[in-house]
Amino acid sequence: MGFRRQNPTKLRNKKSAAEGQERDQIKRSFAQTNKVNYLEIDANTKVAINSILENELIRLAKRNKVEFSVKPRKLTTAETKTLETAFIWNDVSVKEAIAKCKTIKEFRERFPAAQDYARKHGTWVELSKSLKRVTEHGKYTKEYVTKAAKECSTRNEFKQKHKGAWAAAQRNGWLLEVCSHMPKHVQKPWLK
Repeated sequence: MGFRRQNPTKLRNKKSAAEGQERDQIKRSFAQTNKVNYLEIDANTKVAINSILENELIRLAKRNKVEFSVKPRKLTTAETKTLETAFIWNDVSVKEAIAKCKTIKEFRERFPAAQDYARKHGTWVELSKSLKRVTEHGKYTKEYVTKAAKECSTRNEFKQKHKGAWAAAQRNGWLLEVCSHMPKHVQKPWLK
């Protein structure tokens, strides 16, 4: 099936019209040599195009002895579900999905499209309040960071020796607490 959208302003020009006819002939010959069904629609309204398509589909159905009806039929449950999943996310459905999860990580893994919807529509912060944020996981727990900080006498030493622990303390807001035993600023002896 081939389509060509005609621009009325270009058709006024004889050269453009001739080029369009030449391209149409190439399409027709290609379809003929490769035994491709080619339908050329000479219409410019949706109603006319729909009518031509319906008539062609009916003709093809009769030729192939297949039952075909232009009238809409009732969709099966499986078909309805397939259509619904494409447009499943709204604020209500995101809330329902959040209710099924305990943590943000679990929600993100189970319903990534729901999180995308909420972020794009600016409702993520409000909707995700009931979910727990897992911050103390892996190597850099608060206990580990506190222990690493106690090994150091200055903030700079802490930052140099334990870069990951320093970053975790900054990210989680523990830096002031774990560095409370350290002086805030040590004057260099030669600058005194």
